[in-house]
Amino acid sequence: MDITRRFSNRMKDLSPPVQGAIWMLLSAVIFSALNAVIRYLTAQRGLPPFQVAFFRIFFGLLFMVPLMVRSGRAGLGRHNPLYLRRAVIGVVGMLASFYSIAHLPLATSTALSFTAPLFTTVLAIFMLGEQVRLRRWSAIIVGFLGAMIILRPGWTPVDAGMIAALISALSSAINTIVIKLLSRTEPANAIVTWMALYYTPFMFVVALFVWEWPEWDTWPLIVLTGVLGSLGHMTMTRAFGAADTTVVLTFDYARLPFAALVGLVFFSEWLDEYTVVGALVIGAAGIYIAHREAKVSRLRAAAKATLTTVAEPAASGPPDRR
Repeated sequence: MDITRRFSNRMKDLSPPVQGAIWMLLSAVIFSALNAVIRYLTAQRGLPPFQVAFFRIFFGLLFMVPLMVRSGRAGLGRHNPLYLRRAVIGVVGMLASFYSIAHLPLATSTALSFTAPLFTTVLAIFMLGEQVRLRRWSAIIVGFLGAMIILRPGWTPVDAGMIAALISALSSAINTIVIKLLSRTEPANAIVTWMALYYTPFMFVVALFVWEWPEWDTWPLIVLTGVLGSLGHMTMTRAFGAADTTVVLTFDYARLPFAALVGLVFFSEWLDEYTVVGALVIGAAGIYIAHREAKVSRLRAAAKATLTTVAEPAASGPPDRR
């Protein structure tokens, strides 16, 4: 606890961009470690990916219990029907993610996960009514070309693991849109809490169909999946809270070299040139989209501030001298 307090105090002395970069790098390391544990439990210890997904969300929920107790009933806010829809979509995405991690090299599954911002931009047109102009459309097209470089359809078989990785990215994109809708009326803690409360029973039902009792020596690693998952989301949340999205998102792509290193050291997975090139293309497109969104957001905020300043005198009107 003392170490955590010291670290938080040191972070406060740093500039916001540096804080955001450090938090996101920590998140990248934690999620890479989580993926390595998932890969070991599924590929080396033979646990079904869907069962590991249940353990990750269940022990993640237990890890969050102290926060839920402190927040009390007020922390849940009011129930919104979007919570259930988000849970269904999220469960599908998480199951697909765990399946891809179990069946693909870690670097490949990580690289394909970076298509999520591209899906998000497209979905924002239909679900949020946002306007996407030529530059962002160009970035979307370039990003999907990067995904095609990794997949190489027609040259190599597109297996179920690759399809699962793209389904997971699409699910993540839909969830991002739903979170944007929820955040208009619901507190952040409530969004996270309802996610955990819904995910756990859904995951349990799915896990029952493939259930295998783990050996005793695997339980510490199983519990670790919940701890790492919760810590990863906490550090990522802190990163986006500390600095602009453009700055933070750049460091999120550190997950790829971390995943490649973990895959090489622990699973003897060599990173092929197509994955490297495709990941760089996807990353460049994703960073550009984030940059454009941040720029548009700043312009909108400036325009709103200007309108407010101009409207205030007009609203008050000239003094009544009648």
